[in-house]
Amino acid sequence: VGGYGLDAQWSDDFHHAHHTILTGSRRGYLGDFGRIEDLRKAIVEGYIYDGRYSNFRRRCHGISSALNPGSQFVIFNQNHDQIANACAGTRLSGLVVAAQQRLAMTILMFAPNLPMLFMGEEFAASSPFHFFTSFPDLALGSAVSEGRKREYEDFFTARLFPDPQSPETFAISRIDWSEPECSPHREMLELTRALISIRKRTSSLSNCRKDFTRADFSEVARWLVIERADPDGPAAFVFCNLREIAQRIPAPHGAAGASLSLFTEEARFSGLSEISSPPAVLGSADGSIALPAFSAALYLAQSKTPR
Repeated sequence: VGGYGLDAQWSDDFHHAHHTILTGSRRGYLGDFGRIEDLRKAIVEGYIYDGRYSNFRRRCHGISSALNPGSQFVIFNQNHDQIANACAGTRLSGLVVAAQQRLAMTILMFAPNLPMLFMGEEFAASSPFHFFTSFPDLALGSAVSEGRKREYEDFFTARLFPDPQSPETFAISRIDWSEPECSPHREMLELTRALISIRKRTSSLSNCRKDFTRADFSEVARWLVIERADPDGPAAFVFCNLREIAQRIPAPHGAAGASLSLFTEEARFSGLSEISSPPAVLGSADGSIALPAFSAALYLAQSKTPR
């Protein structure tokens, strides 16, 4: 009663919803996710499982978090648990193309929560990250290795299971610090810096106010539009194309006059120069904007959000 006095906690639901959309993986507990609607709910409410039935758990699970402030949820696209377990040690950079990584980073940074980056994620590190241990008690080490193999066998069906006690498992998990100087890691780092900068100076993107957040989506067309607001700053509109082909995405009411602030396929982020950008300003006649596959565009209104 009254809780445990925690300021915030992991938002696994956000990770699972986002990861399954990006990768298509449905192994283990990820089988409970996969819809754009799940990601929308994670963004505007928090918990996806708020008492609804979970096929993985074989029971109803969770409670509503719609009234909890966004600052109580730490969201992430990757963390040590999910990479080492659900992804068999493979980072997102080894599972999806670069454009999807840029799209994923943008959604993470502009959701109304506390974004967390896993070490190296800021430049799309390519090194794996495995679960590793160094127990001097060999019997304990062996028990941990066998227990992990049984618990996560669903995730390692197509690859060798790395022994946590092996020094090699630790060695190959180290980050290659030369990568940030090389393409495509350099461009990813540039995007991460730009996203953090925009978030910090734009109150509607940094206020963690779920009550000032709206999101629209299409399950069939696989697009998502996040609308963020703040009483003391301009509204922000984040257009996301989660599909593998270019398409037009409808603009929210009130987006007219908003200016393009960031496009994930800019040359400085993607290394590509032939991608055409969406309109610099949304006109009153712009009912939709065209976005290339796996891309996102951020528009900022020119005036403060009406109180």
